[in-house]
Amino acid sequence: MKSLKIAIFLLALMTIASFNLYKIYERRNAVFIWKYPSDDGRYIAKIYLLREKILNIDELYMMQILDRESNLLIIEYSAYNDYFPRPHWICPKGACEQFMWGDEAQHLIRIPPTWWDRLRTQLP
Repeated sequence: MKSLKIAIFLLALMTIASFNLYKIYERRNAVFIWKYPSDDGRYIAKIYLLREKILNIDELYMMQILDRESNLLIIEYSAYNDYFPRPHWICPKGACEQFMWGDEAQHLIRIPPTWWDRLRTQLP
């Protein structure tokens, strides 16, 4: 019984590791598409293509928001999208707080990022 638990644990660990290695491989081989500087000059949004369209599934894109002065990654986000209507910054009162890059709620990136988003940018 104990050996079965160890085997299941090791299988789960290997599955998680292989998934993370695949994500790292995708990010390293991403195709840069375009960058969008914010209207207030504080941020730069970069769009990368991670995965081409497969059958009826949309392309997978990665968005990176960087601080313009330090060039540090603030938030990284990936999602499926089939087209870009018009990526743009939302800057009420002159301060850019959101970047919209699609037509759904999941395509809206808020700044400043949550603690979870900041943590995810530090992981490989």
